[in-house]
Amino acid sequence: MAFDMNLKNIRFTKGLGMKMGIILVIGLFIIISIFSHLNIKLSEKRLIDMATYGATKSSISIKNAIEHAMLSGDKQIIQTIINTVGSESMVEDIKIVDAGGVVKWAKNTNEIGNMLDRTKIKSCLVCHKVGKPSRNPQTILFTKDQGKRILRNVTPIDNKAECFSCHPAENKVIGKLLIDYSITELDSITSKNRNLLIASAIATLLGTLVITMVFFNRLVGKPIGNIFDKIQQVASGNLDVQIEVKGKDEIALLGAFFNDMVYGIKTYIEREQKEHIEERLTLANIADILNRSESVEEATDLILNTLNIGFAVQKAMILYIGYDGSMQIKGTLGLTHEQAEIFKNYMEVAFNIDNYYYPIEQIGQEKGYFEIRRIKEMVLSGEIFIASGSKDIIEDFLVIPLKAANTVKGAIIVSEIKGSDISSDRAKELFSIVASAIAPHFYIGAYLDEKRQMKTGPFESFIETIREHIHKVKQYDGTLSMALIKLKNYEELCKLYGAEKAFMEINNYSLNISKVIDKVHETVRISEDRIAIILPMIAKSDAIEIIETASQTVKIENVTPEIRVVTYPDNGETAEQLICSV
Repeated sequence: MAFDMNLKNIRFTKGLGMKMGIILVIGLFIIISIFSHLNIKLSEKRLIDMATYGATKSSISIKNAIEHAMLSGDKQIIQTIINTVGSESMVEDIKIVDAGGVVKWAKNTNEIGNMLDRTKIKSCLVCHKVGKPSRNPQTILFTKDQGKRILRNVTPIDNKAECFSCHPAENKVIGKLLIDYSITELDSITSKNRNLLIASAIATLLGTLVITMVFFNRLVGKPIGNIFDKIQQVASGNLDVQIEVKGKDEIALLGAFFNDMVYGIKTYIEREQKEHIEERLTLANIADILNRSESVEEATDLILNTLNIGFAVQKAMILYIGYDGSMQIKGTLGLTHEQAEIFKNYMEVAFNIDNYYYPIEQIGQEKGYFEIRRIKEMVLSGEIFIASGSKDIIEDFLVIPLKAANTVKGAIIVSEIKGSDISSDRAKELFSIVASAIAPHFYIGAYLDEKRQMKTGPFESFIETIREHIHKVKQYDGTLSMALIKLKNYEELCKLYGAEKAFMEINNYSLNISKVIDKVHETVRISEDRIAIILPMIAKSDAIEIIETASQTVKIENVTPEIRVVTYPDNGETAEQLICSV
């Protein structure tokens, strides 16, 4: 996903300062809301307590006045007191009820004579639901149906000695004075306080947001913007930028880390450039050595020394891979003869696993068939890879195929690099460049060596190969078939493609023939136009069928193969006799 790298294009609402301010405001909002709510509730409780105290004192005073009027026997005075008190703005209602709940005097004279149902009236249930009501004044806060809140004070009227003439002495309470006070003004005060707190909270939150954003922009936003600009300069390739470090806070520490990072990057790039220059010079030296050499052997030691000096390679070897899968050690660096032979045998088994009739464990490997065979496939594809070794015999090693003209003629085996891991991507990348520089020259040198070998006695080598196979099949009282494929019209092929390409065409033909044969065998090119195939433990009739099938599968344009097959011991008991027979 593309990302806009311009700091100015970040919207105000998306900025870090806004986010920090919003988070702070949300936190403050929660805290202020909790404390404001508690403050309002406590203030309201204090006001209610004060109103309750005042209502109780007033009710007691009114009760005393009414008691005096009752003792005088003047009922009109009692009603006058009721009317006078009821006319007060804060008094919502006033009435006197007897012990049985009958209204005796009331602000609303229509209520006189009515009985209060103490089981249904909510304000009565507060005291009467507990059984015997208290003889002390009680205050009840309730809400009328219209939503108006009322503070009711209930003051018992005790039966005194002076009252015994009208009321039985056994009655402790002869009635109750009920006064309902309106607390509308108190609720208004509470509401105003609540609104004031809300307004103060909003102003506090907005002020906090503004102050936070201003200070954040000054203390954080500008320094981060400066660092951001420097990062963009580094991204554009300028590694000479530095941030002026001021103070000892986190921003200053970030600036110091940035300076250290840029210095580290600059140092790393300079070191890499220096190493690349040295590597290119080393590669140029290798290419120059190979260009002036007429054989692989002549240049191998110089190549290994150059790899040691230029690339800090401590342990390595160069293998030549024959077209028949055979391996030859061309040179070693830091390896004993035994170690070099183990590496060679390892690779040789991988290339000839289908042809061996002795156990793979002979070289000490504990790998499956398919894993070892995959090594051959990776080498032939030119892929650089790590081959797993055995803990008791050899360590893991890096295989660098030398592939040119679509043909692998050799491989560099590296098991140790000073100060570097052979499995690192850097090592693989480096040796990929090395292989690209070496492979064409190695290919030409190998080609020239093969041409010289053709002229200086391939039959001696071939006879020795046949002798080894005869010796092995003798141990099992078995047979051995040898096929000779002569490629007619080879001269016309040379005229058509040129001698060098024609030579390589026959090499490729030999390799392809070997690939399609699914029996244990060994393929040897014994001259420019002749290929010998040794098939141990295969009868003559089976050998003829195998070779004819392979020759029909693999073809070269304008070239006709002529096939002859002989067997041991039917056509001869020695290598020389078999060659004469064929």
